[in-house]
Amino acid sequence: MYKPTMNEQLYLDEIQGFLRETSACLRIFALYPKGHPARGPALERTYKKIEDLLKDRGSVYFGVSEEELIVFTEDEKEHRLDTDLAGRLHQQGILTVKIDSGLTQNDLGLFLRCLSRAQQAISGDQSIRESLQEPSSP
Repeated sequence: MYKPTMNEQLYLDEIQGFLRETSACLRIFALYPKGHPARGPALERTYKKIEDLLKDRGSVYFGVSEEELIVFTEDEKEHRLDTDLAGRLHQQGILTVKIDSGLTQNDLGLFLRCLSRAQQAISGDQSIRESLQEPSSP
């Protein structure tokens, strides 16, 4: 079995931290209404994780399957990470994700709001189109 190098493992640990924070933020966005005081700090923590992840990289790419995110390290080795976020993305037809260093906190908030609303839309609560039309506060 392949064992990641120390640098690869550090990178994978950073990505897993980002994924955990993103999943937590999505749960908060789904639980609490717009303007709730828990939403702003959750978005800020998630954005900080992305900033840290992109600091020396510029961009991060993920492939998406039903149960895993597929991450490629700098030497093009493939790593599969089991995460509930993969299922959410895949359910919406998102098969790849690219995060650039130009991502703003507002951009991230819009994406997470749409993704959390998409889950509610499946149960008939609100459409993605309605989510996009909401003001951009967390």
